[in-house]
Amino acid sequence: MVVSVVKQWAIHQMDVKNAFLHGELKETVYMKPPLGYCTDLQLWKQGVTILLFYVDDILITEDDIEGISRLQQLLSESFKMKDLGPLTYFLGLEVNRNSRGYFVNQQKYAADLVKLANLSDYKIVDTPLELNLKPSKDDGSPLEDTTLYRQLVGSLIYLTMTQSSIFYAVQIVSQFVSSPRQPCLSAVHWIIRYVRGTLPHGIFFSSSSPIHLMAYADADWAGCPDTDGPQLAGVSS
Repeated sequence: MVVSVVKQWAIHQMDVKNAFLHGELKETVYMKPPLGYCTDLQLWKQGVTILLFYVDDILITEDDIEGISRLQQLLSESFKMKDLGPLTYFLGLEVNRNSRGYFVNQQKYAADLVKLANLSDYKIVDTPLELNLKPSKDDGSPLEDTTLYRQLVGSLIYLTMTQSSIFYAVQIVSQFVSSPRQPCLSAVHWIIRYVRGTLPHGIFFSSSSPIHLMAYADADWAGCPDTDGPQLAGVSS
C-alpha cells in the first residue's frame, strides 16, 4: 500500500467466487507457467503490476488503470470473479483515499472486539496500561477457560497494525497466552477499554513520504518480575 500511495497508483480489489472449488489436481505440481511467459524479457520494463493475495481476496495496483482492467479481465476468464471496485475495505482494514494519500483504520474491527469482550458499557480509560502494572506468571488464579483470552490477545495483535499506541501493552499481555491468569485478563480488558475510546484512530500514508523502512525498539532495566531481565518492545514502519 505504501508503494501505491507514494507512486499515486490506483488500488482495486477482487474476490474469487467459490475459490476452493477450482482445485482438480490429482498429483503434485510445483509450477506450471501459463502460455505467454516465453516473450522477450524487455517487455517486463513496460510497467509494474503488484498483486496481493490472501486466500481468495485479491488487491491489484498498477501504474496504469487500463492495465488493472486488463488483468481483471484475464483473471475473470479463468475464475468466477467479483469486482469490488477501488479499495475501501480489506481483511478488517478500512481504507479512505484523498489527494494527499490513504488513511487506514480498523474501526469496525475494533468495535467488534469491544463487543466480543462484553465491555461496551464499561468506562473508557485514557492509557493502554494501568500505571506501574507488571503482571507476573504467578499472580492471581489461573483462568479456567483460556480460549477467550487467547482470542482477545490475537485480535489485539492484529489491531496494532493501525493502533501503534497499544503495541507495548499488547506485547506485555501476549507473554501469558500459554497460561493466563486473572490479572492478565484484567489487563487485556483495560487495553480494550482504551481501544473503545480510540475507535476512529488509524494511520495515514502520505503520497509525499519516501519509501523508507524504519524500525524502533526500546528496553527497560530489569523490568520483568519473573526473570529480572529487561522487557523489550519494537515496531517497524
